[in-house]
Amino acid sequence: MIIAGIDEAGRGPLIGPMVLACIVMDNELIKYLDKVGVRDSKILSKNRRKRLFNIVTRLATSIYIVKIGVREIDLAVNRINIDGLNELEAKKVSEIILKLPESVREIYIDSPDKDSMKFKRRIRKYIGDRDIKIICEINADKKYRIVSAASIIAKVIRDDIIDEYKKKYGEIGSGYPSDNRTINFIKNWLKDHEDFPPIVRKSWKTLEKFLH
Repeated sequence: MIIAGIDEAGRGPLIGPMVLACIVMDNELIKYLDKVGVRDSKILSKNRRKRLFNIVTRLATSIYIVKIGVREIDLAVNRINIDGLNELEAKKVSEIILKLPESVREIYIDSPDKDSMKFKRRIRKYIGDRDIKIICEINADKKYRIVSAASIIAKVIRDDIIDEYKKKYGEIGSGYPSDNRTINFIKNWLKDHEDFPPIVRKSWKTLEKFLH
């Protein structure tokens, strides 16, 4: 049986896109993911993720990537607050599902919403009568290796984007609001510019303190 798994990287940071990755794979190969050490990307080192990235790409039947830019994220959040981001993510996940071949009969999804059934209903709303079993759960990236694999692909791609930003802008930290390097980057930028850097999500409430 052919199955798929979807996860994202970069939902919480101030900086850069959110990256969605979908892995399509023969269910018989999932045991190899476990054997080579595929786990939730958040508990793996950067070098380990890179090595597993190469293994996953070889094992996968196909991989789908969607990058959601900072302006699109801002529009969604400003329109309906953070729930707007859940709606946007559900829409993007649905677009991926509709591109999958009919041979994919099950898809495992890491829910960004504490109410995973609500997130699943959002997806169903967009995919119409597409015949596919959806397993949508919180912490699916820890429970299902196919989702762990997707989390690794998404994380490595986003890390590469952040590395490119660093080449252009210098030290920007991890991009998370809790990172002093990221906060200092924004502070220093605002000393010389009238607006936030173009790679920053202006809808994040953390930025309000810079406006006073």
